[in-house]
Amino acid sequence: MQKSSKASLHDRVVLLVDIFDDRDFRADNNNFDDFAAGELLDKYLEDTSVSFMEARAILISFPDANDWKKTSLRDLYEQAIEKQKPAKDSNAEKRTRRAVTLKELEDAENATKEYLARCNFLTGENKSLQQQITDLETENRRLVRENAHLEGRVSELERMVNQKFQKA
Repeated sequence: MQKSSKASLHDRVVLLVDIFDDRDFRADNNNFDDFAAGELLDKYLEDTSVSFMEARAILISFPDANDWKKTSLRDLYEQAIEKQKPAKDSNAEKRTRRAVTLKELEDAENATKEYLARCNFLTGENKSLQQQITDLETENRRLVRENAHLEGRVSELERMVNQKFQKA
């Protein structure tokens, strides 16, 4: 009974994966994100111990229904994860260590000195620009105060003119 239920679960997951891959299904449900579509299909696997995305990973690694009959879903999922990990190549080339020549060291030091000199020049330029910004901000504050004073004077003069016209 348990083996037959796992076989029917395999068939159910195959159908769900077909639905998951169907563009019309995605368009109808506005689920173009894989995880959102997977969450939508999770309700069809509530009676199992795996989510749709986990069941899909199992199906990708173990497409044969007989594999599903022999092993528990959790074990299949763990094996699927292990299968999908990139295998470490034991024949991979090891990095060889090499000594730096005196010429390479001198070139690197010269490049560093040139870089630092350029940074110092730019820093000096930045200080000059920073001073200009400070000066302009100070002048802006002075002009704002002067403008407010002049607006007050214009308002006072307009009031005086209005009073003279009202008397006349």
